[in-house]
Amino acid sequence: MFVVTKIIQDYRSVIFANPQSCGNADCSVDITLAFPLVDGKEVCVATIPPVITFTDSVGGAPKTITWNVITGGRIIEFHSAHGILVVDDAKSQIKPDNARTGPVTFSATNRHNAKGSATYVPVILFRPTATESAHVCATGDPQIIND
Repeated sequence: MFVVTKIIQDYRSVIFANPQSCGNADCSVDITLAFPLVDGKEVCVATIPPVITFTDSVGGAPKTITWNVITGGRIIEFHSAHGILVVDDAKSQIKPDNARTGPVTFSATNRHNAKGSATYVPVILFRPTATESAHVCATGDPQIIND
């Protein structure tokens, strides 16, 4: 059990950056990438805040969340239809904007009108070279919290 717990802790320390507070404003979230070698092949790992918090949510005006992938010159893009996949959103607060503005920027509207949280997963694709097929970058399952 200790070994499994340690592996999960190590994984979370690579996947998650520091929590991010957006206060009562629109929010820009940077996603940084690392490219470790696994069995001699480069893989992609995305680092994101484990929690994005918005304050004063009751009766708040809608907020925009924009995720930006810092590519480091690599061939990276959000999945065209599901760049930000909302997993759990009991209060229907998060509405992904599938008409993204570019391959490395994805926006969503946060209705920001009730307290609660939503879990999401970024779906980021990585091509080691222009001729290779795309791989999904490893990511965590962070939360958006309307507080």
